[in-house]
This record gives sequence, structure tokens and C-alpha cells, in this order.
Amino acid sequence: MTSRTRESVLAMIGFDADERRMVVLRALIKAQKDHETFVAFEEIKEAFRIEEGEKRVSDPLLYRSLTSLEKDGYIIVDRTGYRHRYGSSHKVMRTGLKKAKKTAMKKLEAQAERIDSEIEALTLLDSNMLAGEFMTLLTGKRIKSRSIFVEGLQGCLGVIDREICKSANRGDVIRFTTDWLRAEEDVEGRLASIFECLGRSGAEIRVLCRSDADNQQTREINMMIQNMFDAQFEESGGTFAPGRFASLKLVFNTPAW
Repeated sequence: MTSRTRESVLAMIGFDADERRMVVLRALIKAQKDHETFVAFEEIKEAFRIEEGEKRVSDPLLYRSLTSLEKDGYIIVDRTGYRHRYGSSHKVMRTGLKKAKKTAMKKLEAQAERIDSEIEALTLLDSNMLAGEFMTLLTGKRIKSRSIFVEGLQGCLGVIDREICKSANRGDVIRFTTDWLRAEEDVEGRLASIFECLGRSGAEIRVLCRSDADNQQTREINMMIQNMFDAQFEESGGTFAPGRFASLKLVFNTPAW
């Protein structure tokens, strides 16, 4: 493990080598003759003074750091004598780091749950509604939605693309009739693009194809959509790939759509 990797891993569990109590821990370990002996407070104090290059050291500060280190499992205290003695070892350090790892894992799991919740909330967020609320916040007035006048087949398809596809969310149901469509240039490509966009949003698309339609162009459009539907179903091996026509349902001559 490289020094950079080691520092990164230790930082993940909350170990800061420059933290005051970690400097105290380093002074304690240096004051030990070996890692199995205990040292007195005065020995730690002297080692800390040399480590920090300070002439005077605050006793209360050292005691607080030693108490915190014991609480987190990085050192042990011998209280059998009149004066307490302090020690640490590989085994003791392992216990402290294991405890720190467990605490860090709990924090990360809590953060992951919060992030997942925020991602879900953002995924379900209706951008159209958000824009209205934002405008209300800026102006102090609730903006009323207004009607949009469009002309021609391409104009209608453009509005569907801009206003419906980009604001559709999972759980929405988009109902679509074919009576108004005409077999103009690139209508098949535009419809495929719209269906794919709605499919990616997770919205359910219900297309009413009237098999008894009197208009020849309407029957041709119905057949075209049916062929698109069948081709995608066959291409995906009997299922629909996510983001394609997965939520497209063709409905024929039924009011329950």
C-alpha cells in the first residue's frame, strides 16, 4: 500500500495524523521502550513537547486527548498504581481502527440512503411543475398555464416533443389517438422518436388505433404504428428493451383506454 493510499484509507475512517490527539498518540508510542510497556503521563508530556517543539504543554489538553484516545480504543490505561500509566500496541491499535471502521461504515451507509432518496426524488420531479413553483417564488404570483396554438402536423409533433416528452415521468399515462395523423414525410421517424423518448421516461403510452376508421390515411398510420410495434417486439426477442417501446400499448376499438 502506497503512502497516499494509506492516508486516503485512514482518512475514510476519520484518522487525521495532524489532529492534536493523534500527535499525543504518536508521542506516547515514541515514549514507549517497546510496544508492550506502559509510560507515565510525564513521559508522554515530555515526548509531546519535543514532538511539537513547544516549551510549555497544557496538562488538561493532554489529559483530554488521552481520555478521547482511550474511549476510541487507540490506547489502554493501567490504573492499578497510584498514578495512571498509558500504553498502546499493534493489538490495541487494531481494536481502535476496527471500531473506527465500523463507525465510518455506518456513516457512509446513512449517506448512501440519503443520496438514494434524493436521487429518487429528483427522478420523480416534474420539471414543468418545478418551473411553475420557481416562477411563483421569483414573482410572488402563481403563473397560470396558457394554451398553445399550433398549426400543421409537424407543429403538433413538435409540441408533443417539447411539452410532453420532456416533462413525462414514470407513472404518467399518455393517451394518443391516430385520427389526426397524416402520412407526411418523416412522420414514422418522428413518431418513433416520440415513443422512444416517452419509453425512457417510464410513462405508459396508450395508442388508440381505430380499425374501423373511414379515412384511408388513418388506416395507413395505424398499420405503420402496428408494424413499428411488431418489429421492435420481434427484434427484442419477445420483450422490449428499456427506453424503446417498453411501455407502448396498442388499443383497438375500445373505450377503456
